[in-house]
Amino acid sequence: MKDTDSINQIQNQDIKVLKIKGTSQHYLWGGTEFIPELLNLQNNKKLPFAEYWLGAHVSSPAEILTGLFCNKNLIDLIDNDPKKCFGENILFKFNELPFLLKVLDIKTMLSIQVHPSKKTAEEGFATEEEKGIPLTTDNRNYKDKNHKPELMCALSECWLLHGFETEEVIYQRLKSRSIYSPMLEILDATDCKGLFEWIVLNPKNKAHEVADNLFKIILDEQNIDKSSPDFWIQKWFRNNPYSRTGVLTLLLMNVVNLKEGDAIYQAPGVLHAYLEGQGIEIMASSDNVLRGGLTSKHVDSLELIKNTNCSTINPKDSIIRGSIISQYEKKYTPPIEDFELSEIILAEGNQMDTTCSGMELFINMDGIIFVKSGNDNEMLIKKGESFVGIHGAEIELCCKEGQVRLFRGKANI
Repeated sequence: MKDTDSINQIQNQDIKVLKIKGTSQHYLWGGTEFIPELLNLQNNKKLPFAEYWLGAHVSSPAEILTGLFCNKNLIDLIDNDPKKCFGENILFKFNELPFLLKVLDIKTMLSIQVHPSKKTAEEGFATEEEKGIPLTTDNRNYKDKNHKPELMCALSECWLLHGFETEEVIYQRLKSRSIYSPMLEILDATDCKGLFEWIVLNPKNKAHEVADNLFKIILDEQNIDKSSPDFWIQKWFRNNPYSRTGVLTLLLMNVVNLKEGDAIYQAPGVLHAYLEGQGIEIMASSDNVLRGGLTSKHVDSLELIKNTNCSTINPKDSIIRGSIISQYEKKYTPPIEDFELSEIILAEGNQMDTTCSGMELFINMDGIIFVKSGNDNEMLIKKGESFVGIHGAEIELCCKEGQVRLFRGKANI
């Protein structure tokens, strides 16, 4: 039931900007310093801080720190008055906050993974609901009905795997070692898709034997370039000497190096894995991930193959370097409506005025920013702090000293 009194108070006071706090995710692949330092947290126990979430995903919504909804979360705010939060267009199109904003610190490799299309997610979710598979179990593939395209903007030099290389490149890689002869035979007899299926569906047979032989020889090799999949295979084996599942897939994929400020878009169906670095990630509000190995998480090989696009991908076509839209703001726009990302940089004395077109999320990565909207009191937002602006909020952003670097997430409509 809606809290009518709260709605009326919000409308009367015209509160449109609220400070919020996200949630940290302690996945084993995360670093121990970058996110704690950003959030001004002590991490004496050296816990891995892999991701910092800002959004209204049901599994971990952001907490509201100011206003009438203080100590509640973004879902509570949205449920009270979705139209006021989103505006008519976004409410009609999505009926929810359509994106999730994250900070990533990638110390070790993530799972090789792919995300389903919207149609596949809806069908997969319905099927697993009918089967009565609990949402929290490890073997649940579809946690919600949504697709999960992603855009990641590099905060440092970043390395990742993105899509399949050309068959010519794969062929030359496989010719480099005699132990790959079983893989060459499959590639000659089928194609890249056939070889991928052979790797994924035969982890305990020939594929496992090839990986085991590779393990024996690659550990002692020196001075491997990071642009080679051999570098990441060696790193994986050194950190996970008992794991083989999925590692041969690296030989089929593009190894991509992003410089700070570059962004890359992961469309549904594109096989990928982040390998190293820090970034800001924005994605559709979903937790649907189909994995192909490299970690201990659940692998459903048939569902992975069903959802993977095995066509050659040129990663240059997926890299987005951003477009300048004002004196202070650069925008990264993917080819979907669910989200877009902006970077805002203000030097001392700069002021930027902007209006929110829907619910928008902001995180301050550096410096101190003063934020004001309508009749609200001016809020001071320090490094690592965040705020949300609801539809129609007219916001003044002012840097009074030093330099500020904000990231802004919003829908792309």
